Amino acid sequence: MCQSDLTLDSDEFRARTAAFRAWSESPLDLPGAYYLEVVERLYKQNQLARGEFVALGKRIDLRVLCAPLYLIAAQDDDIAAPEQTLACARLVGTPPAAIRQRIVPGGHLNLFFGRRTLDAIWPDVVAWLCAPAPAARRAKASGVRA
Repeated sequence: MCQSDLTLDSDEFRARTAAFRAWSESPLDLPGAYYLEVVERLYKQNQLARGEFVALGKRIDLRVLCAPLYLIAAQDDDIAAPEQTLACARLVGTPPAAIRQRIVPGGHLNLFFGRRTLDAIWPDVVAWLCAPAPAARRAKASGVRA
């Protein structure tokens, strides 16, 4: 499953396939009104990207987000197209130098479960997260002047 090196006729592959199917066939049972509101406000009206989305009484303005970002998009993603994912960089207040972007082979779930992606991409993400941030970037992200 998802970039496995297992042979298709192995017991382990069959077990993983069954576990994956059980997981993928059990979506969250969301209330209809909530689902329709999410589709209307976030997808059709694009309120979050436009700075018009209100959550818990507060308008969410992505331009206020100044934290470093590591944007990873899957080349064949059928849920979030790479262009959509990478467009986030234009919506936030994070300086371009503090944004890393990658497009990797595979689909949406391969970003999180694909063996090649886990082996090749995620170690880079971990190293990037663990690297010390320049003082100015840390200060800006925390809202403190350097």
